[in-house]
Amino acid sequence: MAKAPTPPEPGRRFDLVVKNGRVIDPSQPLDRICDVGIRFGKIAAIEPAIAESDAAGAIDAAGRLVTPGLIDLHAHVYPYGSAIGIPPDELIALQCTTTVVSPGDAGANNIGGLRRFIAAASRTRIYAFVHIANHGLAGFPASELPIIDYARVEACARAIAENPDFVLGAKVRMSENILGDEIGIEPASSRAGRRKSWSTLAAFAASR
Repeated sequence: MAKAPTPPEPGRRFDLVVKNGRVIDPSQPLDRICDVGIRFGKIAAIEPAIAESDAAGAIDAAGRLVTPGLIDLHAHVYPYGSAIGIPPDELIALQCTTTVVSPGDAGANNIGGLRRFIAAASRTRIYAFVHIANHGLAGFPASELPIIDYARVEACARAIAENPDFVLGAKVRMSENILGDEIGIEPASSRAGRRKSWSTLAAFAASR
């Protein structure tokens, strides 16, 4: 059973104060040198100056940035699911992020494994794109779409629908080193090529 948060010591408003940092929060907007008071693990105050005596602990952030949790929009965080996966909790401490997005590490066949065994077991907040290829990047360094039969549009759409709180959308790669010759799709090396590739892949895969 989780323990209830310990109240701040008597006479102190905060558990921790972060002092003298450049606090940046685009949602407010906020960009200035000030202090941040934290209570029960949440931001409780942002003030020009908070006395160290008001908190049980203090961090001097002079010369540093203090921001809301940053988001890494392209992080391969499916270890054991692909050869390029890194355990997310080992990654975030080095790049100052609290949230990452998996860019198609998993397809419809293994998105459940990413969610159950990685996302659920990590402190890092994780979201994902489902790869149009049913096995995602499990075959890396081999490409994921050497043949069109790996592209499973309906299964991908179902995985997105079944995981609305975890999955953000679909991942499709169409660069020259990904598509096999037998597919007959022009690599997305130009804007026109990208438009043609998208429409051709969608029509071809849907007909299979």
